[in-house]
Amino acid sequence: MLHSMHRSLTVIGLAAFLSGHAQAATQCAPTTGAQQAVIVTIQKMMDALRNQNDAGYRELLAPEFSAYDAGEQLNQKSFWNLVAQARASGKKFEWSVTEPEVHVDCNMAWIRYINEGSVEDASGKKPVKWLESGVLEYRRGRWTIAFVHSTRAATR
Repeated sequence: MLHSMHRSLTVIGLAAFLSGHAQAATQCAPTTGAQQAVIVTIQKMMDALRNQNDAGYRELLAPEFSAYDAGEQLNQKSFWNLVAQARASGKKFEWSVTEPEVHVDCNMAWIRYINEGSVEDASGKKPVKWLESGVLEYRRGRWTIAFVHSTRAATR
């Protein structure tokens, strides 16, 4: 009887642990401020790339992060390297999130925005706009970036 009761308590404890763990894994983001937090997370990624802050950059990304940029499919490392190679060739970037539209659904968010900035090299500084979007996931109490897509906006 004691063995059976101990076994039952173990099973109940394990079920409670797994249930709590599953809930934590899919915990919804707080609704207050969620849209602004998504925008800030994207801007922080831009700042980390611009300032060559590799640790800050990696901290913002989901483990399965991927990107479409410069006509390529990229992962965390290749996306970082793309920007690093451009910097090494003498390019300086300014990026900013403008006109954002954010949608939040529990622990997932998607954003589309215009990245308004500039590219500077030996020939001078040129204003540039990119049409961008991203998918973020709320994990362990913060937003992480799972995917970004960037296309240079048409000039008129």
